[in-house]
Amino acid sequence: TVVTHVGAPQLAEVIRGLAHAHGSGCPAGIVMSAGREDETTVIGTLGDITDRLAGTDLPAEMVVIVGRPLG
Repeated sequence: TVVTHVGAPQLAEVIRGLAHAHGSGCPAGIVMSAGREDETTVIGTLGDITDRLAGTDLPAEMVVIVGRPLG
C-alpha cells in the first residue's frame, strides 16, 4: 500500500508513475479535504481514477492511496 500527499498540479504525473509501477488495474483512492467537513473520497483504479475526477473542483492538495486493500 502506498499513501502520498500530492499537489493538484502533480496529480496526473504521480498517477501515471504509480500505474507504471503497480499496474493500471491497481485499486486507488483520492481523499480531498481530508479531515474537514467537506471531505470527499473518490475510489477507482490507477487506470480510471483521473477520469472519475473529471469535473471535480480539485483542491490544491490531496491524499492518494494505492493498493490491494482498497479493492
